[in-house]
Amino acid sequence: MMPTYSDEYIEYWGRVFEREDMLRRYGVLFVTFLAHPQEILEAVAQLPAEMLPLLPTQAEVMRRELAREAAEALEPAGAVLRDGRLIEPLHHCSRRHNPAPREVRHGEL
Repeated sequence: MMPTYSDEYIEYWGRVFEREDMLRRYGVLFVTFLAHPQEILEAVAQLPAEMLPLLPTQAEVMRRELAREAAEALEPAGAVLRDGRLIEPLHHCSRRHNPAPREVRHGEL
């Protein structure tokens, strides 16, 4: 269940959230920030100087790479793309269906 906050609480922390640009710079959602604003601000303040936010181009490359990795993780082994659809190979012919000797199968004895 989501907690309820007073209008003053939301407005105050909303201004801090916007001032610090938490979503763009650190990826923190506003509802997450509202739940623990002091802890998040302290954690952000402790980030080393070399951990600057990604540039827009870098963020786009990161997003594409994560999407590619997620697609590969979901893709079944041996699957092929046909007409824009992912087709998984069937393995129903991978074993002999009639293990009887050839002579018996053809009516020869």
